[in-house]
Amino acid sequence: MTISPPIEKAINDRLATGLYSSPEEVLESAFAVLAAAEKEALNRIREKNLRAIQQYERGEAIPVEDFMEELRALETGESGAAA
Repeated sequence: MTISPPIEKAINDRLATGLYSSPEEVLESAFAVLAAAEKEALNRIREKNLRAIQQYERGEAIPVEDFMEELRALETGESGAAA
């Protein structure tokens, strides 16, 4: 496995702090933080999906055509999309 110079420097910088005793420990810590961030992001997506389903079940959904029109308006910078 080859590690790019910027990654190698980042690992060595962490080792120089004395908080880590090996490159493996630095990488294990980094991957633990990454896994936690990914889990948090997935939980946020699940919460948003649940809210969307609940809104749909309460009849708060809008027709997909209206939604797409609003998206197109946002992309082009128009205001006053479908009301």
